[in-house]
Amino acid sequence: MQSKEVELGGIPSSLYMVRIAVFTFGFLLNLLMFIILIRFRKPTDNILTTGIVPTMIDGLICMVNVASFAESMVKQMSGTQAYIICHFISSYAIIWALIAARVFINMLVTLFFFIQFLYPFMRIEQRRKPIRTVLIVGIPLSMATGIIPHLLTNRYAGDTNQCTTHSGAYFYAPMRLVTVFRLGVLVSFLYNFLLPVIGSIYLYHHVLRILRLRDKNRDAYKEVHLCSIMDNWFMLLFAGIAELEKFMVRYPNSHNIQYDPFRSAILMLILSLYSVVYPCLSIVFRRRYQRPILDCLVYMGMNPTDSWLAKRLNRSEASESRKQHTKTNEHPHRRPTGIYSHKNQH
Repeated sequence: MQSKEVELGGIPSSLYMVRIAVFTFGFLLNLLMFIILIRFRKPTDNILTTGIVPTMIDGLICMVNVASFAESMVKQMSGTQAYIICHFISSYAIIWALIAARVFINMLVTLFFFIQFLYPFMRIEQRRKPIRTVLIVGIPLSMATGIIPHLLTNRYAGDTNQCTTHSGAYFYAPMRLVTVFRLGVLVSFLYNFLLPVIGSIYLYHHVLRILRLRDKNRDAYKEVHLCSIMDNWFMLLFAGIAELEKFMVRYPNSHNIQYDPFRSAILMLILSLYSVVYPCLSIVFRRRYQRPILDCLVYMGMNPTDSWLAKRLNRSEASESRKQHTKTNEHPHRRPTGIYSHKNQH
């Protein structure tokens, strides 16, 4: 029995134009933010919370989407070029690998905040070497598991210059290979999406509860709350349907839904929009992105004190300073303790 294959193509050129326009803007924005965050970050900042790694991954996602127009020219190509485009661009394997890495980074940031606020004695912000080790090992692992559902689904026929794919319902192979592939698709869905997102939501719930109880600084709470919304709920919003479609289409011998190139292109467009929306909202709402931008403008000889960004940041910092001053004045006559109190008595 032959596998029922679907020829890739038939996507309107207008959709390619939209992708090129949107993701060219996203790539340039992420590239600019990547340079600014590297150049103007504080030496004491941890690499996880600076936004450097997520910005780099978002830029790569936008770049791959810009290059997606090449899949419409597979029939005019031949050899290695057509093979690479068919198996890595048309199958969205690279985008799914980068999305898996992005979800992994979001989970690490959540875990960082959880340890930092609930177990401050561990001084997680100072443990840079273990964090870098986790990044070096975890990112390639996530990307590898993200590619698994797309390893055996696309096929390039050199004699006809056709790139075809098939749904999991028509995946015919030896039973052992089918079992391994089923496990790989399931692990990819759980490890790269479901468990990290649910785990992050759960951990952020505890972090925000601790901040509400312990910290009178509302700005710190707002910053972490925004991080929670953008890293978890936005990811769930943009990636949820695409992840479900990938699982239902690619899972071997599951007669759920059939692969449709146009539907998948729309879902991948929505999924990848996360990498454009994220930096835009971060610039508008998050101090961790606003401060390096203002430092960059000052470095360039500009005077951004009257800009809306400076006013927003200064208003936030003034509020924080006022709250800290109020907190200090709550106990103005507090008696010193410890070794210094004994010295003052003498």
